[in-house]
Amino acid sequence: MRTSWRSRGPGRPGGRGTAGRPPAIAGLQLRRLELAMTTGRRWTPGEFTAYFVRHPLVWHIARRLVWLAEHDGTATAFRLAEDRTWADATDTAVAPAAGTAVGVAHPLHLGDALDGWSGIFADYEITQPFPQLARVVHALTAEQMAGGRLARFEQATVRFGNVLGLERRGWYRGPIDSDGGIDCMVRPVADRRYVVVTLAPGLYAGDVRASGDQTFEADWIGADPAPDRFSHLDPKPYRSGGLDPVTASELIADLEEAVSR
Repeated sequence: MRTSWRSRGPGRPGGRGTAGRPPAIAGLQLRRLELAMTTGRRWTPGEFTAYFVRHPLVWHIARRLVWLAEHDGTATAFRLAEDRTWADATDTAVAPAAGTAVGVAHPLHLGDALDGWSGIFADYEITQPFPQLARVVHALTAEQMAGGRLARFEQATVRFGNVLGLERRGWYRGPIDSDGGIDCMVRPVADRRYVVVTLAPGLYAGDVRASGDQTFEADWIGADPAPDRFSHLDPKPYRSGGLDPVTASELIADLEEAVSR
């Protein structure tokens, strides 16, 4: 029978830095950790210990997530136990080897173990700081994998705030053109590969808040981190099927969230 973390010490509900309700100052860390999960950021064991395990604030967030330890082509999922050691899905201690890379596990990394981890967190009554184990995942269709466009999002009218909201999910604004406009949003998706969404009429660089709703004219994968709005006319676009499953899932989630509100 597992014992709930919430029944002990600093994890008590209602206290500052509790597992159930992190203080407002942790908001930035939450966004950074979710972005680290969706973009595949990794840390060394030493960095992980310093930045997460021993950090007086971030510890309360880190212990509510499932982490991934990657070494020599294998990946081991673990959580942080009450004594700050690493524990796998059977509550067995995990000892990181030299050269291990540590990251926030995406549900697609967990495969058949996802339900088991969900059960463990339910038993411990752990409330996650952002959707991880219960995160909705997406997959490209065969048609989408064969091409370089996600046509179902093209020509959608998107609220201005939702366009800028993409920046919280790892996108950035494209270059400023000669008329002082920003015609696209860009998301790195692989080594020297970028997904670009062109905007019409575009954002006003001088006062971006004066920009109105936008139309997603086209989206495509290219190799230019500062593209122009016609780059998708390249006769040899990159294929969406070249994206790893996590990147593809999060890319679809980004665009669905943008067009759905």
